[in-house]
Amino acid sequence: MSLPSAEVAADFKDALQDLKINSRPEISNLTIIAKENTEHAQAISRELENHIKTVRRLYKHSNFLALCFSRLSMFI
Repeated sequence: MSLPSAEVAADFKDALQDLKINSRPEISNLTIIAKENTEHAQAISRELENHIKTVRRLYKHSNFLALCFSRLSMFI
């Protein structure tokens, strides 16, 4: 039984809060969450887009990479 989209999005948001630098393990964790929850792709993408809009400029590069990885993994 899968989790509701809001709960998956909240888990993804929590993982995003840890992404402060270009950290492969943290980006991999985000990718795994997205890959394991493809049925919630819209909620995950929306959470990532919201996060990118609100983070400091310093962190935007890492978040952009996470966006690319999570979008890519949704098609795998």
